[in-house]
Amino acid sequence: MYPTAKRPVASQVSLSSSCLGICPGIRTSPPGAVDTATRLLQRNHDEHHIFWRDFAGHNHTVHNVLTRLALGATSDDLELGFGDNLPGQRPLPPVDEEVIRDMATDDGFYNRLGNMNHYTNYMVFFEGEIERKGWREVVNQYCFGRDRNSDAMLARMFDGAFHPIIHLGLGAEFDQPSIIAEALAQAATDASFNVLTFFHNAEKMAAEAGFPEKTRPLVELFHEARANETIRHAAHWDDLQFKMKNGVFKRSEHEIAALTAQFRVEPDTLERRTAEMISCCAYFSGGAQREGKARKIDFFYMHNVTSSIFLTVLIQQPWIRMEDKVRLVEWKSRLDLAWYATCGTPELNAKYIKDYRGQQSASWDWNKLFSVINSTHDDGHVAKYVRALKNGEQVSKLYEEGEWADAFPVKGDMWLKLSRMAFDSTVNLPPEQKWIVFAGFDKPWENFPSQTNGA
Repeated sequence: MYPTAKRPVASQVSLSSSCLGICPGIRTSPPGAVDTATRLLQRNHDEHHIFWRDFAGHNHTVHNVLTRLALGATSDDLELGFGDNLPGQRPLPPVDEEVIRDMATDDGFYNRLGNMNHYTNYMVFFEGEIERKGWREVVNQYCFGRDRNSDAMLARMFDGAFHPIIHLGLGAEFDQPSIIAEALAQAATDASFNVLTFFHNAEKMAAEAGFPEKTRPLVELFHEARANETIRHAAHWDDLQFKMKNGVFKRSEHEIAALTAQFRVEPDTLERRTAEMISCCAYFSGGAQREGKARKIDFFYMHNVTSSIFLTVLIQQPWIRMEDKVRLVEWKSRLDLAWYATCGTPELNAKYIKDYRGQQSASWDWNKLFSVINSTHDDGHVAKYVRALKNGEQVSKLYEEGEWADAFPVKGDMWLKLSRMAFDSTVNLPPEQKWIVFAGFDKPWENFPSQTNGA
């Protein structure tokens, strides 16, 4: 896209062996792995659209390659993952220099939001901004500026089943300006399910109520969501892929905002509440099963988990203001509740995780699991989910006993058991059989077999 001599630094992928991710925290990579990852991600940046189809077709190449790298992948493992994401990729849309110049105006930027044909224009625009200001300042301006455009962008980070914030988190975790530019451009151009209105409604209700003397555990709000008739029945099967936008955010607009507004974070509870959010995501992703059916993890609930590690990444960034870190965790947790309702508010039971005996992975520890996942054909979803669960185990340990124990439904060896479940229930299956979609409804369970041998 650029002549070599004119390529901005912000368009270059340049990974480092000294920056291999926060979890599991490997110190060294196999020989050549970092260079291989750099080459593959540069090719993806230069050649591929962030969307391989017009709706819900997110390019997972960055997620897959960087997650495998963080888990200790070899060069061959990385090539395998890249190849798994390659079929169907589309070329970048054309660049329009006049449009890019107009994006420097507030209205020129705002009026093109949601148009994926402008992905490359937004990416080049953000590369230029990053080249001049640095990626941290650009993220602060365009996500945490507390104005019309930045609020729209921050909400869009959580849209698209969390894909933009996953991308942003990886860019921050691996200190890659070019991936930050991709993430911002993805957020700007992805389809929106009107999450901004939901976030603003919940914030308004929270502000009007004032800060409570005692904050409510997030897990309690999940159980309350199921007990609320309006929320439980808001999403209809025939809403199809618009169960959140046309179901939860319309039929239970007031109720879901009022419920989620009760999740509050203070600066001195930021780390605990972040860990609590991660534990709850693991709980509803693994606890939403059907008695007598083989274990399956909901496709959308899986994304609630895979995105959770990046809240850990972002709250550790010293350049993000505390009030913005608080907002990030509140928004993420509130949207987790909305996603729970979107997929049908299934009954949750931790026994499905606690009692999981496993199949192929029954005796594996974390390192064995990482190694096998790295060498397995997959588009990156399993690797991302398992790494996020390992992060959950690490950040929740401090709170799993004592005063806050009841707020952490997943604890101890449940993190590893759930990771084994994710591997066992997806390995060697075609994409449409790896995950269940909308687990709170009866119909999708018809396509999956009965339970055998505790699995």
